[in-house]
Amino acid sequence: TNQGEKPITRRRQDGRDTSTPALASGAMPSPVAAALSVLSLFLLTGKTSGGRHTGGPQYLYKDDDNVAPVIEYVNEEDPTLAFPDFLTNATSNGPRVVEFYALWCPHCQHYKPHYVELARNVTSTAAGSAVRFHAVSCTAYGPVCKGQDVHGYPT
Repeated sequence: TNQGEKPITRRRQDGRDTSTPALASGAMPSPVAAALSVLSLFLLTGKTSGGRHTGGPQYLYKDDDNVAPVIEYVNEEDPTLAFPDFLTNATSNGPRVVEFYALWCPHCQHYKPHYVELARNVTSTAAGSAVRFHAVSCTAYGPVCKGQDVHGYPT
């Protein structure tokens, strides 16, 4: 175990004892340990299953009036089939930056104002082409993110 941690024994539901590291009283968990705990919670509760979320808010940017010029991808007709044109048609869309995120991800929530600031500051390339900034919710559009080989957030 790490310095400041001591193993403790817990009895599982099946009656077996397991030894797991526990923090000494008063110690704060490391950011990695905290992130792993949160990730485990989401995996256990099924919040990430299939990348689909069936209720409540699904977007970081959609209903926020202070995120221009970031364009949130929203296709409420059929989120499982449609791939955004800005991902599939490179020649007609010009230069663009795409953020893939999960609504529940604290890193994505923290990154949001930075992404908006970047979008406001980077408006064109050196050649003068306009740069567009898009955001895709992997919570709402799991198949789109899977098709882009997204494995972590934000990407």
